[in-house]
Amino acid sequence: MIKGIYISRAGMDPKLSRMEIIANNLANINTIGFKRDALFIRKLEEITSEQLQANGTLSGLHVEQFTSYMEGAFKQTNNPLDVAIQGDGFFVIETPQGQMYTRNGNFSIATDGTLVTGQGHPVLGEGGHILFRELEKIEAAVLRVDEHGFISLDGELVGRLRVVTFDSLRDLKKEGGYFSANNTLERDLVPGEGGHLIRQGFIEESNVDAIQEMVYMIELSRNFEAYQRMIQTQDSSLDQTMSVGRY
Repeated sequence: MIKGIYISRAGMDPKLSRMEIIANNLANINTIGFKRDALFIRKLEEITSEQLQANGTLSGLHVEQFTSYMEGAFKQTNNPLDVAIQGDGFFVIETPQGQMYTRNGNFSIATDGTLVTGQGHPVLGEGGHILFRELEKIEAAVLRVDEHGFISLDGELVGRLRVVTFDSLRDLKKEGGYFSANNTLERDLVPGEGGHLIRQGFIEESNVDAIQEMVYMIELSRNFEAYQRMIQTQDSSLDQTMSVGRY
């Protein structure tokens, strides 16, 4: 009977984690380039002593969080500094913590002429920072970003956006609004590889489906309540058994 309570409790833990993930997905539904997270839960066929958790509960589940890199919808903004990647790849960003990666192409030009993200971090091109040298001319100039990432101002080449991919997307880690890639190697994509193209005047929206996430949340709430009732029933039966033993 006590084992039954432990097993019910073990079943509740991943549901709590999944609820937190769903809440975070919904909170980022309007975040440009956001990729939804999910939880993979696998029931182990055998439970061994090594699978006893430190708190004494019995866990027969393997739980792993993963990110869905499915492409989000494209929203047209007509802002020449908004760019989206169609297909595979990530933009490369320079941060105080090192190189990071993003699908958020909502860029702007800093006061020193550097192309930056919304957080103020430089966007890297093939030769390092992408720098617009004559700021006073930008407003009146025609700024173009072609499908291969080449940036030009009134026909003069400014630089080219770096777009990279990775040996394993599973090793990417969300960190401060970006992705870090400490355990996997990056590789620059050549134009057209992986079907990737740069679309100027567009942003990639979050790939979170709000209705689907709400359905998941309702299902989880019902399942969690069912586990709670099971524990209450088992606890009540245990109490009655102990009462009989006392008399």
